[in-house]
Amino acid sequence: MLPRTPAVPSAWAPKPPEELPLPTPAQLDLLRAALLPAPAAARAWARWGERGLRLGTTDRASRRLLGQLHHNHRAAGVGPEDVARLRASGHRTFAHNTTVLRASLPAVQLLEQAGMPVVLLKGAAVLALTGGIGRRPITDVDVLVPEHEGRRAIDLLLQAGWRSHSEGPPRADSSCHGWNFVDGDGGSLDLHWWCYRTAGSDAGVIRDARSAQLLGTPVTVPSPADLLLTTVVNGFGPLQAAPVRWIADSVVLLGLEADAVDWDTLVARARERDVTLPAAEGLEYLATRFGAPVPPATLTALRATPVALRTRLYHRSVMSPPRRAPVLVPELEAHRRRRLHDPEHTPWDFPRHFAQQAGAGTVRHLIWRSLTGALRPGDRR
Repeated sequence: MLPRTPAVPSAWAPKPPEELPLPTPAQLDLLRAALLPAPAAARAWARWGERGLRLGTTDRASRRLLGQLHHNHRAAGVGPEDVARLRASGHRTFAHNTTVLRASLPAVQLLEQAGMPVVLLKGAAVLALTGGIGRRPITDVDVLVPEHEGRRAIDLLLQAGWRSHSEGPPRADSSCHGWNFVDGDGGSLDLHWWCYRTAGSDAGVIRDARSAQLLGTPVTVPSPADLLLTTVVNGFGPLQAAPVRWIADSVVLLGLEADAVDWDTLVARARERDVTLPAAEGLEYLATRFGAPVPPATLTALRATPVALRTRLYHRSVMSPPRRAPVLVPELEAHRRRRLHDPEHTPWDFPRHFAQQAGAGTVRHLIWRSLTGALRPGDRR
């Protein structure tokens, strides 16, 4: 049996504060130490230490910030002993990232050689722009292809020896946003046909993408506006494997290319994909807590966009989820957006949609899997 998808927080279990999109006070101190200039970074680092925390005992989300902290350690006034720990952590991250990238980028080239536009997303896109391979860890290479090319991309990867890292055969339909593939050499490719977990067209992201380099390989990354928007909004997902990482990535991106962000395009894209609520909350947080140069007019435009009640409930469940709602509220919203995007191939009733999303096929099979414990929402694509 193929290995399960790498562990992410289960939708059935309550999330601890450290796993939510917005940071705890301790995480905020670490973020400020890793991102702000002196002396603000030094004050934040001192506060973090006064909490009795140590680098070797940080929570999972905070550990993903250590590469950025090493990059900023002089501004933060990190002591020699901790700098040595950060340096060692950075070397491990560099080695791991290099292995993943060298094994995964040939798959990107394979799809491009087949005449398919391929756009890097998330961590791989950030690394391509910053050039600091050890600055933030990645677990895979996320790529976006046109929705109509999803099936062909899957077939090409399977023919090249890649295999599904999720249970069941890969599927390219409106029941999921993408599929993860692995090879035998450390490669991991997360193939997307949507930028987000909910259905919608991202043709504009592909059309406006630009060229970059990653480990000497020509790649394509989203425009400054699209990359910032996808980075922020994906930080508010229901099953976030790297909470608060979105803050570090966004601050770094704005530090590199804030002047290049077309804020009107960002607002238009957010409205097209119905993600104005997380976009507004995330960008406002960056502006107020990190001094990010987000125009007030952009926040006003995002906040003024009408948002459906179900979308608000979905966002609330992500921000402070109760025990059972996280698996249901996001799926209700996913079903609504899927019906709008692809009504011909989307069941009109929610139970059949949920069965497809869970990989159960039919409602009867879904009930059986639930009763036998075989349904594990945290494992779903």
